Amino acid sequence: MVALAAERGLAAIAITDHDTVEGVAEAAEAGAPLGVEVVPGVEISSLFGRHEPHILGLFVDVSNPQLLAMLERLREDRLRRARLIVGKLQALGLDVTVDQVLQRSGPGSVGRMHIAQVISEGGYSSTVQDAFARYIGRRGTAFVDRNAPPTRSAIDAVVAAGGVPVLAHPGHLRLDSEIPSWASWGLKGLEALHTDHSPEQAKRYKEMARKLGIIATGGSDCHGYAKSEPILGSVSVPYSVVEELRRASGKA
Repeated sequence: MVALAAERGLAAIAITDHDTVEGVAEAAEAGAPLGVEVVPGVEISSLFGRHEPHILGLFVDVSNPQLLAMLERLREDRLRRARLIVGKLQALGLDVTVDQVLQRSGPGSVGRMHIAQVISEGGYSSTVQDAFARYIGRRGTAFVDRNAPPTRSAIDAVVAAGGVPVLAHPGHLRLDSEIPSWASWGLKGLEALHTDHSPEQAKRYKEMARKLGIIATGGSDCHGYAKSEPILGSVSVPYSVVEELRRASGKA
């Protein structure tokens, strides 16, 4: 990803894996000789009622004990959830195993994307997206809920780790009315630009960030080759946003 960022002329990227910071140090090391700044980050799954806001932590201290403890609990829950989902899939007649899923995830954080890939490769869905729609998405026949921290706790954990909490892809949530409250809890940014946001949504979230006095950020939300070809750099923001985030973290 870092080499691809350099190839595509990006000055900086944020590594924000779900519920783990294990890739940050390696990415930073790779970025230095290529002239690509790697912003240390994480994407934390949280719960707000029946909704699952994802809180990005940018410029976090990846060695912070409180943050690492929360991420460890989240990874344990991811494994619990994966086992339950696989059990449901097997009950539906799909020849899918936990070992196949763990082979896909490797040493990292296991998630539904890995399960979807196994489903698709087994011929039980036409695509990864179809696997979510039919089986493991919220309306799927093998869906299992998360056990994740409340959104306020996720924001607090990022702040405690010296980072800047940003709400990822708010357009997915459709909870715009709650964002001002989250800003009062310490949310410092809004991912206004995102591959799934329409121009109208991007404009609305930029304006919302301005009114709330928080930072309008953006990103491609690239998942490597998991979904298709990497979309790294398809959505970008000026480098001034990186500088603004750095100042907000107190690391300028």
